[in-house]
Amino acid sequence: MAVGIGVLLGARVGVGGSGEGVAGGVEVGSTTSCTMGVGTGVGEALKRAHPTNKKRANARVGKVFILFLRTGSSGTIIIQIMSLSLPLKILLVAATAALITVWLVKTPPGLLGKIDAIGYAVCHQAPARSFLIGDRPTPLCARCSGMYLGALAGIIYLMRLGRRGEIPPLKIGLVLIFFVAAFGLDGLNSFSRLIPGFPFLYQSQNWLRLATGTGMGLGIAAVLVPVFNQAVWIDYNELPALGEWRHLGILFILGILLDLGVYSQNPLLIYPLAVLSGLGVLVILSMVYTIIWVLFSKTENRYYHIQELWVPLLAGFLTAMLQISLIDTGRFLLTGTWAGIPLPN
Repeated sequence: MAVGIGVLLGARVGVGGSGEGVAGGVEVGSTTSCTMGVGTGVGEALKRAHPTNKKRANARVGKVFILFLRTGSSGTIIIQIMSLSLPLKILLVAATAALITVWLVKTPPGLLGKIDAIGYAVCHQAPARSFLIGDRPTPLCARCSGMYLGALAGIIYLMRLGRRGEIPPLKIGLVLIFFVAAFGLDGLNSFSRLIPGFPFLYQSQNWLRLATGTGMGLGIAAVLVPVFNQAVWIDYNELPALGEWRHLGILFILGILLDLGVYSQNPLLIYPLAVLSGLGVLVILSMVYTIIWVLFSKTENRYYHIQELWVPLLAGFLTAMLQISLIDTGRFLLTGTWAGIPLPN
């Protein structure tokens, strides 16, 4: 008895077309009922039912959440779904709009002021450890600027390679581990400067903070992108997101170009890069929280098009902005200023 993928919507719809399912699936014998975890559910079921078919196994009725899979007496895998009510969608959109409105009103004016407020939630923003845009420090310190720019560049580049769902192989992973180790070593060396009389290895420099931060950002992208793809997409493929030396080389060159733009402190270059670094914070946090919301709602491997993902994406963005807003509020109440923390170089 071949397994097909169906949808409980009054009629059963197979992966390859109409009817009870796809011929040539997996034998299930006389099993009449069982449940399957959604963690690998739909994606794995699709592969078993028809490994070469990348079409969706679900039918669209507004926005739906998969509850569980079971096999009926006919052997057909049934996807039971529950619609997300329209009031909840409206509430999600309204909450996001309200939070963004309050945040825009309460944070410093101007585009850089808003990026400052984003950086305020994740970075000390010490002027001595930051590059300059004219006569003002960048919204993120040198290390954070490199990290979030590197991560943003890595995410954009790796996403363009397709929905790859595996972490880098060992040979490339070792290079990324070196980047992370350099980031940690330079960070600890800079931190040791804050302790009077504590020995340090070398004099910290902003260019080194920038470079090691960028390497760390590339490492973040190489892990975050495949985790996101594997958690979200129904048709992710089992290839490393960063599995070839040429892709690592391209990212390395991109990182160097970004660092040179920041290091130049040329307003025509560093201004847009400063804005992008702040957007990098939002992108990373939103992706992480989107993954969490997908796992929480048990809808892993449910989505095929980006349009279908708008509810978890918006929930992830809302959660990211809520985190930023709460940290901004707490830090401002403690310090009474939007200025960075004065730290020695």
